[in-house]
Amino acid sequence: MGPNDNATLSCEVYRLDVQQIGSYHWKWKFHGGEIEEDGKYKIISMHSPPNSCQQTNGLVTLEIANVSKHDLGHYKCGLQMSDIKLAERDIPFYDFGELYTVPFISCLH
Repeated sequence: MGPNDNATLSCEVYRLDVQQIGSYHWKWKFHGGEIEEDGKYKIISMHSPPNSCQQTNGLVTLEIANVSKHDLGHYKCGLQMSDIKLAERDIPFYDFGELYTVPFISCLH
């Protein structure tokens, strides 16, 4: 990957309550500000089918179009329910040659 290519950052959270799936909200931050979807950024979230305990795994990706040196830095991926932060993870993106998938710790309720 090089400048002007697209990049995808992703993170995953485990053990989400499938009955609450509509209440979870993913957030991405860069330089302390929340990332909004536009022509530069696209956020895609999905979850796996529930297990026998009615728990699911969630995955969110941030697609960054036309990557430049201004896009390199420190990203944060987070999961919230209402105003309650359930999980947050730092994702460093400092090299055009690297793509990152960072697993979360198990989500605690």
